[in-house]
Amino acid sequence: MTWVAAEGVVYKDFNKDIHYINSIENIEFERYFVGVDWGYEHFGSMVLCAEDTKENYYLLKEISEQHREIDFWVEEAKKLQEQYGMNIPFYCDTARPEHIQRFRREGIYCPPTDKAVLSGIEVISKLLKNNKLFILENNVSNFKTEIYNYVWSNDKDEPIKKHDDTLDSLRYAIYNQNKRKGLPRGFINVNI
Repeated sequence: MTWVAAEGVVYKDFNKDIHYINSIENIEFERYFVGVDWGYEHFGSMVLCAEDTKENYYLLKEISEQHREIDFWVEEAKKLQEQYGMNIPFYCDTARPEHIQRFRREGIYCPPTDKAVLSGIEVISKLLKNNKLFILENNVSNFKTEIYNYVWSNDKDEPIKKHDDTLDSLRYAIYNQNKRKGLPRGFINVNI
């Protein structure tokens, strides 16, 4: 299916011919991290991201589901921990503090998450514009439609809250990990 970007699309610099990749072979990753956007009627989304040694970012895996309880998300998070390490950070939507508390009780590391919409969009946009963000195409589903349908509201002050579940989880992951990069290892800044 061929997608044409809607007018006023937020991530106008996304180019499927550049930003979609089919393999991560020979890429040396420095760190992995996860973004989580809770949902029930609308899609919940968990994305595994990584940064390589050249400061490129990657969306490696998307888990997007409707009508799933917290137990499902805990199970998915634990699978990611098993594969990528117990200390992998999960940057979670703060709209559901009870879900974050459940993650923490289960031993899932959830540092404070800054949900800054415009600043986060700016970081993602800059990475796309500079060809520093890549998406493992075969491991995403909702991303493929959201990227073309996530648009600015008429007044251009903020995006419309539609077609944003995977994109929000991606924003939480990359924006917050990017903010923490300059911190010494093991340092936790509670003001983030």
